[in-house]
Amino acid sequence: MEQLLVYTLTPLIVLYAIIPVILDGVERKLKAALQSRIGPPVTQTIYDLLKLVLVKEIKTQPTILYVYLSLTSSIVTGLASLYYITLYALRGDQVDMFYALALFAITTSTHTVTPLIVPNPYSFIGGIREVVLGVVNEAALITSISLYTIMAQRSVLKSTQWVTIIAVALVALTAFIASYVASSRVPFDIAEAEPEVASGIFVEFSGSVLALNIYSLLLRRLIVKLLVLAPTVGLLYGFSLTGLLVVLLLLPATWVTYATVAVILGRSRVDVAPLTLAKIYIALILISITVLLVQAYA
Repeated sequence: MEQLLVYTLTPLIVLYAIIPVILDGVERKLKAALQSRIGPPVTQTIYDLLKLVLVKEIKTQPTILYVYLSLTSSIVTGLASLYYITLYALRGDQVDMFYALALFAITTSTHTVTPLIVPNPYSFIGGIREVVLGVVNEAALITSISLYTIMAQRSVLKSTQWVTIIAVALVALTAFIASYVASSRVPFDIAEAEPEVASGIFVEFSGSVLALNIYSLLLRRLIVKLLVLAPTVGLLYGFSLTGLLVVLLLLPATWVTYATVAVILGRSRVDVAPLTLAKIYIALILISITVLLVQAYA
């Protein structure tokens, strides 16, 4: 089994490093089609990143080394999180998912703190907005994924009790909403701080620094989708190599679904989005826990 894991995971980690860039190109093409535009080619994101790394100059500033360290740490811990998500999909061990969540929290934290390092007020404003949104959303994401993982481990869908089905549905809904928000899509892209403050977190980034920032965000979008797909497939198909293949097959469809939702939704006010999310998450999680307690003591 361990030898199989080595042969399976090594090429997968390489694949995970490439997938976000390709799927972002698909997303950009899809958005253009939905808006009746021709749009860029699917490979446009790859061209953009290569141009930033190889052609565009870096805007130097006093904290540039700390920015590089923060973004590199975000990418490395993100890939490590994907490693444990894959292990979880293969063998269903809750510990693997908890490792994945812990590493993802580090990934998010290091990516979020990056604009706060930059000595620019616009970057700081965008970073603070992302912190506020993250405080609300990360708690809901970790809580819902943890509950979802426990439910998947216990194969709760084998139960025919309506309270169990309701609890699973509510936890799954919370997890999917939180994963969408964590992907920084409309209307929750408030970290960019909107046009009036010069694109917020990206204002001081150029060249390879901007490329690392964009890639870190795309990698995070991949992770949050796999965080919800792995327990979902585990509930339906069990944990095995087949289950992992199903997760990978569902990944593009999930990415396209999120992209479509982003086109449909409008932008939210920065002071409204976190408060609205908090109300939704508290309601969904409390109802889910209450339903589970009712079932346990019935």
